[in-house]
Amino acid sequence: MPSVKLAPSLLSADFADIAGQIKMVEAAGANALHLDSMDGRFVRNFTWGPKIVADLRKLTTLPFDCHLMIVEPEKSSTRFARRAPTSSRSTTSHAARASAVAAPA
Repeated sequence: MPSVKLAPSLLSADFADIAGQIKMVEAAGANALHLDSMDGRFVRNFTWGPKIVADLRKLTTLPFDCHLMIVEPEKSSTRFARRAPTSSRSTTSHAARASAVAAPA
């Protein structure tokens, strides 16, 4: 049976106490932190950019799972990927914006 790994999303955290929130999930046994990065164009919300990801990196040694919901992720993925060691990161993105897909006739 495969083991279960936990990667809580930081979007659920209290941003006013982000360091405390990270420590709490570390103590609870999280294996990684999930970062939903949104640019306000691919989806309407705007969240973590590369600068914030770099700042968060200073708060924990947990691996980051960066979920890029951004326009042209191929132009930004390396900026996100540099925020964690190669052996402890995962970066995923969407190939196409959902609303751009043609609706069935």
